[in-house]
Amino acid sequence: MGVHYDGEEQRRPLFQELIGKGALPEGYATDNGVALHFVNEKLYKTISQEAGKGAYHVSLSEPGQVIEDRIEPQLLTAM
Repeated sequence: MGVHYDGEEQRRPLFQELIGKGALPEGYATDNGVALHFVNEKLYKTISQEAGKGAYHVSLSEPGQVIEDRIEPQLLTAM
């Protein structure tokens, strides 16, 4: 899991590099202010307190290329 994916300049490229080398398994990453909700070890929902932020599933394709799929979070609103 890569949290604060957008919080430090080198965090995103390092996470992708480690997955690309096989040092880490595929996983999820979140920008600051985004949360992942899992139910029975499966991603159920993503939420964000700020528009424009995202969550990502980062994996390795067959030819060895890192793939980053954006997951659009549900925006929390004031009650």
